[in-house]
Formats: sequence, structure tokens, C-alpha cells
Amino acid sequence: MSHKARSLLISLGLVSLGALLVFVLCRQLFIRGVHGEAKLMIGYLHTLERVYRLENKRYEYWDEYYGSNQLGVDSCAQPDAAAEVGFLLPGCHRQSAPPLRYAYRVMKSPSGSYRVEAKSGSDGQGRSVVCFDATQSELWESSQNLEFKRVLSCN
Repeated sequence: MSHKARSLLISLGLVSLGALLVFVLCRQLFIRGVHGEAKLMIGYLHTLERVYRLENKRYEYWDEYYGSNQLGVDSCAQPDAAAEVGFLLPGCHRQSAPPLRYAYRVMKSPSGSYRVEAKSGSDGQGRSVVCFDATQSELWESSQNLEFKRVLSCN
């Protein structure tokens, strides 16, 4: 093998390795951003619930998901309870807003307080809009004291 061919193979190997590293780093950055979106919206819901409780002496709950499509079924119909606390998702009500990745709900916990869930959306075939592996989904849960817990993960 000539010197030129050997140096070309080495260069090609280094470029391939660099491209692989960039892909892995970009994927991790995307995943962290998506997780940040879920945590931010869950924190927002906690704030709304606390303010609602100060004004009305009770929490407001809704069992149906509100937000991203679930198995291709539109979940953008705002529950009355979500409207009551002031939870509005722009992705459901404005065309120019970015598409939603999660659907949210607030459920009553056995202790009498509440817990918030964020579930990744999916299309009609059940393919996830969050996970790189389309057969997986993600579910975040947070209790009233803001303890985040990832119940299902696609990483």
C-alpha cells in the first residue's frame, strides 16, 4: 500500500471517528433539552397549583392528558381544570408555536395533595416524538414537594 493511500485511510478513519463523536454529543444535547422542557413545564404546573390553592383553598386536578398527541389522538382539548388554574399550552392553540413533545396531567395523590405527570407524545403507530428509539416512551412524575422522578425512560 502506498504512502498516499495509507494517509488517506488514516484521515478517513479520523474523520469518521470525529463524526461519530459529534453525533453522540448532539444526541445527548437534544435529550437534555427535551428533559428540560418536561421539567420546566412540570415546575410551571406546580407554581400554578400553589397559587390556585392560596386563592381557593384546594387543588385542581385533571386525569386526561393535555398536550402532545397520544397514540395519534389529539390531546389539545384543554380540560376545564387546566383552564381553571391557568395552564395553557401555546402549541395547542397557536399555529406558529413549536409542536408539543409532552402531554401533562395533574392527579390527586393518596396523601390528599397532587402529583404531576408528563408523558411523551406518540403518533398513530405508537412511535415516540421524544425518543430516538421510536418504540419507547418517556414518563416523568413529580410530587407536590417538587421531587422529579423519571418513571419510564428512553435512554
